[in-house]
Amino acid sequence: MSWRDLRTRGERAALRPGGVPPRLQRFAGGARGVVAMIFAITFSALFLAVAVAIDYARTQTEVVRLQNAFDAAALAGSHRLGLPDQDATGRQNADAYFKVNTTKHKGVGVLKGVVMDADKGEVVATAKGNMLTSLLKAVGVKTIGFRPQCDRQERQGHS
Repeated sequence: MSWRDLRTRGERAALRPGGVPPRLQRFAGGARGVVAMIFAITFSALFLAVAVAIDYARTQTEVVRLQNAFDAAALAGSHRLGLPDQDATGRQNADAYFKVNTTKHKGVGVLKGVVMDADKGEVVATAKGNMLTSLLKAVGVKTIGFRPQCDRQERQGHS
């Protein structure tokens, strides 16, 4: 069977080494645009790495700010521990200190709860934060949520 006896491209391609159609062979053999493709792939990966680094650094800065405000709130609440009005004024003090320490960055962090236990001598406070991303929006990540490192327990009180 010769090359000319075959009627379809598929039959002719089957006789070629590797069975690759001519159009695909020309495409695979061409070198035009290779640099552009390599640049596009490398630039995309580099952009993603820079976006992650920038947004992670911004988020960590906010985590530190929120942790400091959270610590101040727990300490402020602990000064009312053991007093008759501990639940009302302790929570108010904690809220006030948290708000004062987060005024420049409103909406990033929230003091979720302050529980005061005079019997154990503990103030347990919880908080959370949510940071809008800047560059990661390009890949569909709009916010990064975080929590302070742990619940705060202050063992202070009036005797």
